[in-house]
Amino acid sequence: MQKCALKAAFLCALFLIGGCKIPAFKPIGFSLVWVLVVFLYGTLTIILVAWINKVKNTSPIMFITAVSGTTIAKTLTTLAIITIYVASKQPNSWHFSFGVLALFVGNSTLFVLETNRIIRKG
Repeated sequence: MQKCALKAAFLCALFLIGGCKIPAFKPIGFSLVWVLVVFLYGTLTIILVAWINKVKNTSPIMFITAVSGTTIAKTLTTLAIITIYVASKQPNSWHFSFGVLALFVGNSTLFVLETNRIIRKG
């Protein structure tokens, strides 16, 4: 579980540095909203991997429920963040929306890799 937290922290750092280095994304990359969203995704990934780790040796239905629940949690979180940002008429909503989608893809990839490692190990 500590390895997952370190990987999630590294991924967060990559997104924060990338947000500040990509010229078109700089106005968003330095905003507090972006930093909070990046940390929210990192925390969500750690929590969801812990959930999978907890139910890996229980009944198959609990495992499938956990996997489905993680998918729903990530998808609805992404939808809510983008909708709230766009509906509140914040600046650079296109850049922010694509950044959040990149966060979703990056953290989903980390989640799948960690879940596969947990399943193969256990």
